[in-house]
Amino acid sequence: MLDTGEKVHRRLRGEFAKIYNEAPMGLCYLDTDLRYVHVNAWLANLNGLPAEAHIGRTIRELLPDVAEGVEQQFRRVLDTGEPIIQGRVHAETPAHPGVKKHYIHNYYPVKQQDGTVVGLTCAIQLSLKALVANDKSQPPEQENGSRRQNRAIRSAGDGFIGDSEPLRETLKAIEQVAKTDSTVLILGETGTGKELVAHAVHDNSPRRDRAMVTVNCAALPASLIEAELFGREKGAYTGALTRQTGRFELADGSTIFLDEIGDLSIELQTKLLRVLQDGEFQRLGSSKTHKVDVRVV
Repeated sequence: MLDTGEKVHRRLRGEFAKIYNEAPMGLCYLDTDLRYVHVNAWLANLNGLPAEAHIGRTIRELLPDVAEGVEQQFRRVLDTGEPIIQGRVHAETPAHPGVKKHYIHNYYPVKQQDGTVVGLTCAIQLSLKALVANDKSQPPEQENGSRRQNRAIRSAGDGFIGDSEPLRETLKAIEQVAKTDSTVLILGETGTGKELVAHAVHDNSPRRDRAMVTVNCAALPASLIEAELFGREKGAYTGALTRQTGRFELADGSTIFLDEIGDLSIELQTKLLRVLQDGEFQRLGSSKTHKVDVRVV
């Protein structure tokens, strides 16, 4: 009879195998010749080929269009031993011939104890910008409201990975607010993607032809942030040897993203309110009022 420890290990292996095969993303393992060793069900379905048809075959043999985008990235991981996160690929597969989709690839080297790379694991997902295969089957005038909305959501969602209802609602809100010039407040803990949302708002707005200006309010000393935001005149304070253009002037006609804005002092927030209300500010050391057309996020 198996002892308790072996039973647990066997059960866990079975559970992990089930999770691997049923995961809602593409998972595979390749050897150093880039031949498939393992492929899960999601990836097999994405590629339009049975899982067993992958085994022992190279990516180029099965998916030549995909290979054009991924082989260089795979080789880089094999040569450097370093993973690649968020590698982008735009390709078609046998599942949807003639339709190129956007994919996000994460590559992780599999190493022996001496550090030698013996293979790669890869996690693959569709970007939300990817086109659904049957989107091309109907001309725009025949599309229903839901399909038009999904197309807009995918356009706003490039760079986002996932398909949950909360994320769809977020992308829908981005698509709606991006068309306006309204000031946008993004709330979230550090690392939750606030800057990604800000870029999505800007990239889907009429201001997208000009670069978005980003300011990390928490990273700037309190004594310098006013000059950084609004600019300064020569001689405004000791050491101010030249005139400095502020971030709001640089963002004129575009979008400014104020990250960690809650760290600003109350005095500076009052000056910022004037910019939000009237688009007006004064450079440090000057009484002249400047007016800009800036969308604040």
